[in-house]
Parts: sequence; C-alpha cells; structure tokens
Amino acid sequence: MTLTSMTKRYQKVRRLLAAATFCLCLILLHQLFGGYRSIPTLPFSTASWLCADAESRGFMVDDLLQNHPLVGLSNTDLFDMLGQPDHAYSGMDHTANTYPDLRPGLAACESQLAHEI
Repeated sequence: MTLTSMTKRYQKVRRLLAAATFCLCLILLHQLFGGYRSIPTLPFSTASWLCADAESRGFMVDDLLQNHPLVGLSNTDLFDMLGQPDHAYSGMDHTANTYPDLRPGLAACESQLAHEI
C-alpha cells in the first residue's frame, strides 16, 4: 500500500467518523430538547378539580375518565363532582357545558394539589 492510498483511506474514515458523530449529536439534541414528552397526569379529586386552572384540569382528565365512571351519572351527580358550569352553549346538534374556574381559596388549593402530586 502506498502512502497516497493510506492517506485517502484515512481521510474517508475521518469523514465517516465525523458524519456519524454529527448524526449522534443531532439525535441527542432532538431527544433532549425536541423529542417526545409524555403529558403529566394528576389524580382526579373533586376538591382538586374545583381549585385547579384549565391546564391542571387537563392533567386530571385521564384519571377522571379511567377511574371515575361518568356513564349513568345524573346531572346532579356530575355537577357535584365537577361543579356547576359557568355557561352553556348550543351547537347544531348538541349542547355543551363549560365548567367554571372556581377557586375557593388559593392556599387551600395549592396545598391540596401539592398533596396529590
């Protein structure tokens, strides 16, 4: 093997290692900053729901749907569980309620949410 052929082979190996290192860095950065992130969940309780803002309630929805059967509940039972809606609106084929952002006491709410996390 001549010196020239060894130099060319060495340069190819260096380029391949540089490309592999670059790809690994991109994968690592993607995982650290832009990769899949699971949505946190919070356990549902009526007290926490009534204290929570919309974002925190969103984190409780999975637990609510999985562990608290809603099918068959009367409106009264549902309102006892979630609070009274702040307003209702009608669509073409349905009526939907939106629930109020009730905050009976911020300190009590924060301690309740912190206890459940």
